[in-house]
Amino acid sequence: MNHAQNIRFDGCTFNNVENSGGHVFDIDGSHDINIKNSTFLGFNSQANTDYKEAIQIDYSNKKAMTYVFNKDKYDDLPSYDIYVLNNRFLPILKGKKIKYYAPNPIGEHIIYDDAKAGIIHDVHFNNNQVLDSKPRRNLGTGTINFEGVSNLYMFGNVFENQGVAGPLNYVRVYNPLSKYKMQGIYIYGNRFINVDPIKRYIVVESVQHGIPFSNIAVVNNRIVTTQQKFTFLDTGTTQAIEKNNEFTDIVSR
Repeated sequence: MNHAQNIRFDGCTFNNVENSGGHVFDIDGSHDINIKNSTFLGFNSQANTDYKEAIQIDYSNKKAMTYVFNKDKYDDLPSYDIYVLNNRFLPILKGKKIKYYAPNPIGEHIIYDDAKAGIIHDVHFNNNQVLDSKPRRNLGTGTINFEGVSNLYMFGNVFENQGVAGPLNYVRVYNPLSKYKMQGIYIYGNRFINVDPIKRYIVVESVQHGIPFSNIAVVNNRIVTTQQKFTFLDTGTTQAIEKNNEFTDIVSR
């Protein structure tokens, strides 16, 4: 999608359609996109392409497009007002073992032209289930990874691992711009079940220490784990609000 608007996908099934170097959705320079009540099954990733997301929220740029059409206009406009609601991201099993991991559900990993046309904003990822995504372990990665975003809403999701070990980070939001202050990371009422990240559950960080995010709220989440020591929230700012998060041993759930 390039410069698309008012598009709806409802009740779809995407069965192992994400190849190792691509995405299910490329949403580029588009807005008012709604993906809901759908199922995403399987991601046959290679070692150097495990950063690919099922739903990539991106800019109108030729490098971001899966297909480039000569008559299209590419102007680095960001996508915004994206709604990903009540979907399932699941692995494909062979017997009781994972044949293909669940897709990394959503994110993006580059900013074009230093965000002169703006950045990705107003992304809603709510009431989804993510089970056994590929455990990304490269430095500077997350199962959900955004490199440049404002007003990211993650409400009421269930993140769970049953057949895979933990990633390096589970949710990573990063500001790669040295002079741009991003804002609005809201993570409410989610459940993290046995995801057991190696470093952090949630990290919000900036390339420039003096240019942090503002308005970070991580509230009313439930963490079910057997880990004795872990970092739940790591930010570079004192403006983050963390409260009413519940930590429970997985044996007693």
